[in-house]
Amino acid sequence: DPFQSVIILQIIAIMKLNKLTLLGYIMSSEAALGFSSFNLKESTERRHIAMTPNSKQMDLSGDDEITKNEKSRRRFFNDIISGMVGGGALNMLTSAPKPAEAACLSGDDRPECIGVYKVPIDDRIESMIDTPEHLATFAPDLKWVPITPYPPSPQHAKEDLVTMEDRLQNIIALVQKGDLNNAGTEILSIVPRITVDGRMLVSHLEKNDETSMRALRSENAHQDLLSSLGSSDIVLGQALAGRLGSITVAQIQILEELKQAKISMQELLLAIPDNL
Repeated sequence: DPFQSVIILQIIAIMKLNKLTLLGYIMSSEAALGFSSFNLKESTERRHIAMTPNSKQMDLSGDDEITKNEKSRRRFFNDIISGMVGGGALNMLTSAPKPAEAACLSGDDRPECIGVYKVPIDDRIESMIDTPEHLATFAPDLKWVPITPYPPSPQHAKEDLVTMEDRLQNIIALVQKGDLNNAGTEILSIVPRITVDGRMLVSHLEKNDETSMRALRSENAHQDLLSSLGSSDIVLGQALAGRLGSITVAQIQILEELKQAKISMQELLLAIPDNL
């Protein structure tokens, strides 16, 4: 898709610019994300309407290629742009420029990475960030960390998600105690794993017509989960920077996002069949 290729090239260029230059691109990208999400929602509703009481699968006749493109674009925008939004757009809008991490790779769980832009896990840019040498060529200011590997099987992915659910509950406990720094680094640690686990499971379910509806349900829950965790990351970054005032105010906002993340995690696990 030439459109996606252009965006990727722009991202590479953005990495070489200063933080404030990034803001203008984020604003236009957010608008594109909204347009893309609207089109996907409309198409998804059409596919739901195509279901009949006696049918066992969706009627996608004549729409297979469009569906694939929509799914690809949805995942692309959610990965690339949500990383920008979840990683620092609000921070740039609400604070004066100061020395700080402008961006981090996904999987970098240093406290400095809380609330800043995360370079997403994406096969299309993997060759640019897979080694310290490659990263230094395209984004020399970023700290290199290994790319989060995909689980060896769908069953392993589900088991790992169960572990991530336990860690999510621990993050909630940390926020309740006021330990926002450790809560933030824990979110940085679990998000990449939840990302690859969910992708593998959705891809596995999409291969079978009998689980196509479970695939759609899982994908929606997965995206909602990542969105809530991204929002939590933003608020934690603001709280640690002292921009939310009282810690109680910060705790309330963060716990609300984590509550939604927990609901989405439960929905994701329920959508995945026991026998994979």
